[in-house]
Amino acid sequence: MSLPTADCERDHRSIDVRLEGGPADIPRHLRLPYDEIEDGRIKIDRRGGREHFECIDGPLGPDAAQAVFRWTQRTRTAE
Repeated sequence: MSLPTADCERDHRSIDVRLEGGPADIPRHLRLPYDEIEDGRIKIDRRGGREHFECIDGPLGPDAAQAVFRWTQRTRTAE
C-alpha cells in the first residue's frame, strides 16, 4: 500500500486512521479505504520495505469512523 493522498473521498468505504510509532516521516493521520485494512493490520510501502501497523483501538468495519494503529515491524520488499 502506498501513502494515500490527503483528499481521499469521505464515504462509508474509508476510515480515519491515527498511526502511533514507526518512522517519524510517516504522516500520523491518514484516511484509508477500508478494503486496505487486512485483519486489523495495514502495511505502508516505504523506502524499499513495508511498515506494518496493527489496530489497537477503535472498531473496524464499513461503518467505522476512526481507529488507532500502532507500528509493529518493518520488512524489506523482496527483489
